[in-house]
Formats: sequence, structure tokens, C-alpha cells
Amino acid sequence: MIALLLPLLLARDVMDVPLVLDKLTADEAKAIDGQTVRACFEVGKPVFTWNGKTVLGCEDHADEVERTAVLNAERHDIDPGDKMTVVGVVRLLRHKESVVNGTKVPAWVEIRVVELD
Repeated sequence: MIALLLPLLLARDVMDVPLVLDKLTADEAKAIDGQTVRACFEVGKPVFTWNGKTVLGCEDHADEVERTAVLNAERHDIDPGDKMTVVGVVRLLRHKESVVNGTKVPAWVEIRVVELD
């Protein structure tokens, strides 16, 4: 019985159309903030791991909005130029100005897709 119910328990509403993360605007992200999407993009920056997760970034755009995806595991097999698809939740983040290692970092906007568990 559990085997029959498991797919239903694991099912999540994912947008039918893949979202092109590197083309998404902040206004569009605001409209779908909190929704589960299938995001497709090309890795445009060096990949790094942090706290057991992998952070991927798209190339920079003139709008200065950062577009990232956070994976739930350390992945050392991804490089800039790789094409990725991540199923996760969209978050529009407005980071406040801060100081990092004595250097002032201005406020910035990030569109982030957080991979589902």
C-alpha cells in the first residue's frame, strides 16, 4: 500500500514549461516567488561549494541581478558552460548592504532557485 501512495506523497506541483533562469527578470521572479519550477540555464561563473551545497551562477546581465541555483549536495563535476536543469523553488532576494572582510558590498538583488530535497 505504501508503494502505491509514495508517488502521490512525493508529487509536487512544478510549472509545466521550463523556466529559462538566465532570462528571468526580477519582476517575473517576484510574480512566481515561492513556486516550484524546472529551471534551465547555462552555468556562467565558477562553481563553488558552501556548507554541503553547490552554488551555480548564470552570466552577469546589464540589470545587475544575480541569478543562481543552489543544489543540495557538493558537486565537483559542474563547470562554466555546462547546461543545467534544476527543479526547485524560486526566491527573489533583496540583500542589504553589508561589509565582508572589511570591504563594503552594496545592496543587490538575487533570483535564486533552491533545489528540492
